[in-house]
Amino acid sequence: MMKRLVFGYLLMVGVVSMNGMAYGHGSTPTEWNAAVSGVAFGTVTHQNGDSRQIVIRHTDTTSSLTDRWKWAKAEAGRKDFDNGYWIGYSIEKQMGERSFIGSYYSDQRRNKPSLGEIVTGVRVEDLPSVTDNDFTSMEGTMDFDDEKKPRRKVRKEVGLLFHMRDNRADEIGDQKVSNMSLRVDLDGDPLIWVGGAGYEESVAFLEGAFKQAKSPGAKKEFMMAIGLHNDSKRAIEILKQVLLGDGDTDLREDAAFWLGQTNTDEARKILNDVAWKDHSQAVREKAIFSMSEMDGDASIDLMISLAKGHKDDETRKQAVFWLGQKASEKALGALKELAYEDEDTEVQKSAMFALTQMEHGGGIDELIKIARTHPNPKIRKDAIFWLGQSEDPKAVDVLVEMVKGK
Repeated sequence: MMKRLVFGYLLMVGVVSMNGMAYGHGSTPTEWNAAVSGVAFGTVTHQNGDSRQIVIRHTDTTSSLTDRWKWAKAEAGRKDFDNGYWIGYSIEKQMGERSFIGSYYSDQRRNKPSLGEIVTGVRVEDLPSVTDNDFTSMEGTMDFDDEKKPRRKVRKEVGLLFHMRDNRADEIGDQKVSNMSLRVDLDGDPLIWVGGAGYEESVAFLEGAFKQAKSPGAKKEFMMAIGLHNDSKRAIEILKQVLLGDGDTDLREDAAFWLGQTNTDEARKILNDVAWKDHSQAVREKAIFSMSEMDGDASIDLMISLAKGHKDDETRKQAVFWLGQKASEKALGALKELAYEDEDTEVQKSAMFALTQMEHGGGIDELIKIARTHPNPKIRKDAIFWLGQSEDPKAVDVLVEMVKGK
C-alpha cells in the first residue's frame, strides 16, 4: 500500500493501492543509446494518428553535454524552429523498482507513447499496474512500493527536457522531468535529443543554468533537477548553499526538501542543524519534514530529540507530527512518552494526535490507554474523539464499554 505522494516540487500525495511491474522489461539505457546511435532525424506517430512528433537525435554520444547543447541550438536555427522546441538528455538514476517521476494516468491510453518510444521507437514496459480507480492522473514523484517491505533499488533512465521559446532564445523556459517509460506532453513542439549525460556534467550544466535563471520559479525548477542527482557531492553542496543562504524562503524550503531526497548522512546532518538553528520557522519545519522522508532510524532519533528538546513549541509539534508518520517502534515509544510526560499540554495533544496517524492502527492501543488513564481530562476527551473517528474494531469496543461505565 502506498501511503503518500508528496505535494509540491512536482509531487502529489494520496492513498492509492497499486501493484507495479519490474523495471527491465524494455530496453536498458545502454540499449536505448545504441538504438539512437547513428540516427540523425526521425518522426514518431502517436497511436491516435492525428499528430506527429518531430525528434532530432544527436549521433555522437562521446562529446560533452555542453558541446551537444550548442549543437542542438545550432540545429534549431537550421531547422527554423521559430515557434519553440525542446532540448532533452537523460541521466541514469537509482530509484525504487516501483518508483517513478513524471505523469501517470489511470486511463492507460493516455500513457502512450512514452518518452522512450518517442526518442527511440522502442516500447518500454515499466509502468505500475493500478488496482484502484480513485484517481485520474498523478504527476511528480510517485512511489508505488509498500513502505513495510524492503525497497529494491534499480537504475532507471530519467529524461530532463528544457523548452526554448524560439531558435534565438538563450534562456531556458519550461522544464519537464520524466522516466523514459512515462508519457510526456511536448505540446507538439520538436524535440532535439542529445543522449545521455553523467551526473557531474549534468549537475555542472544545471548549476550554470540555475545561476543564470532570473525568476524564482525557474530557479526552483533547476534546483529540483539538481536534487535528482542524489549521488553527486556537488549537487548536495549546491543545495546546502541555497538552504544556508539568505535568499528567498520558498527557495530555501525547496532546497531542504531536495536535500532530504538525496537520503545521505551528510544531508541528514545539514537538515538537523537547520531544524535546530534556522531563524525561519517555515524552513525549520521543512527540514523536519525532509528528515521524515529519509530512510533508516537515524532520522527518527534526530526527530525525537527535536520533539523533546527544541525551544520552539511549534517546531516541537512538527517533529511530533512527522514521528507519527513513521512505522517504527522507536517512534511509537517516543510519542507515548511525550503524550504523558511533556510539560506542554499542546505538545501532549500533538503526540496523542500523531498516534492516530500511525500506519495500520499502530497507535490504537496507546490511544485507548490515553482515553482511559491520562491524568488530563482534556486529553482524555480528545483521545475519545479520535477513537470515535477510527474504524478499528478495538476502538469501537472500548467506546461501547466506556459508555456502559466499564
